[in-house]
Amino acid sequence: MALLTSDVILDEAMERYATQSVIMQLADGRYDKQWSTSPTKGDTIAIRLPVYASARRGERANPQAIDERLVNLVIPPAYGSDSLLTDRQLAMELTDFKSQVLEPHIDSISSAVAKAACSTVSLGVSQFVGVPGVTPTSLDTYQSAHTILTQSGTPAGLGGVRSMLVDANMDQYAAAAGRTFYNPTAEISERYRTGSMAGKLGDFGGATWYMEQALYQQIIGSLSTSQIQVNGANQSGNSINLKGFVASQNGVLNPGDKLQFFGSQQVHPVLQTVYANTMSFFTVAQTVNSDSSGHAAVLLTEAIEFGTPYANVSALAADSANVYVWGQLLGGNPGYAGIANLVFTTGILMHKSALVYASPDLDLPSNADKLSGRTRSKEMKIAMRVWRDADIMSGERITRLDILCGHLVGQPRKACLICSM
Repeated sequence: MALLTSDVILDEAMERYATQSVIMQLADGRYDKQWSTSPTKGDTIAIRLPVYASARRGERANPQAIDERLVNLVIPPAYGSDSLLTDRQLAMELTDFKSQVLEPHIDSISSAVAKAACSTVSLGVSQFVGVPGVTPTSLDTYQSAHTILTQSGTPAGLGGVRSMLVDANMDQYAAAAGRTFYNPTAEISERYRTGSMAGKLGDFGGATWYMEQALYQQIIGSLSTSQIQVNGANQSGNSINLKGFVASQNGVLNPGDKLQFFGSQQVHPVLQTVYANTMSFFTVAQTVNSDSSGHAAVLLTEAIEFGTPYANVSALAADSANVYVWGQLLGGNPGYAGIANLVFTTGILMHKSALVYASPDLDLPSNADKLSGRTRSKEMKIAMRVWRDADIMSGERITRLDILCGHLVGQPRKACLICSM
């Protein structure tokens, strides 16, 4: 019988976590050293975003001040799962301990972390393709997501540069849609046999495909029975005034709802190319309630910028410019009425730099018993702790598994959501 030690428990737990976690394997975990090298540990680090600048033509220099922009990565309370074990249970063989104790607890932790990460991406990324409530039945929808990422300056190519996260429903329809493109090679035949775009043969259409069942479900606000419009010209910054809502209505827009403003087209962050085929995207940051005139001030997760190296719109919206919500106008198909209060799933096409995370080491008390310990995955940069303590009267041992992990969308224009049902 294999003896249980902290190393054995942590190795088995980390292996299970790695196999169960998908989105966290694809995120950028370079920021752990911010804590490990700091003499004072806190729960927040500032992450520097890429600096953009304007090019010059001509011999005369045109010095530009460095506009350094930061976002704060905050570590939330730990994710954990706890078990109450007797001496007899701790005497189980390793295989039994894995299946009866470790696996259920690690599965619950990994699911909680993945669910939080998918929520962070969906609530922080503004770009999207597809129609809410409609599962894509053509690969063209997924390729449209690639187009938007390319227009946003995201690197392209295979080899893990872009990752497509879908649930079982999206995977089924995508695999069926792709059959018309398949040639009878051994690899393509295997994808046809399994009926899946994900797995070991997941490289397709410029991305590596993964199955992620923790994808976020968005709830759209109640919207309006009139066309929502911009209320006042030339608005920029982290909020925008809108009009056309039902008067004195709560929840006309929900956090995560996506907005586009007619006449404000997408702009490439480096080339400054304006794309006439795509309006720029913005995300509602918090629940929006209308006033007695049907007006509302909408807080956005990303500022509207024009006329700077960080410009993300071709022009500031005019007064009374129509507002698209999840790509829909009032009289569109399905229009506001067809998506109001709808609950639907969002898939994700992302570059690694879109989602960043860090996982500091948890403290281990000096009086912890011999089955307590800490470990860190070098590949995923996740730190885990097992901590056990005993009740001398009952002989029961409380064993807890903990992970500290914080994440945020560092570069929202390097990901694109895919609407499904």
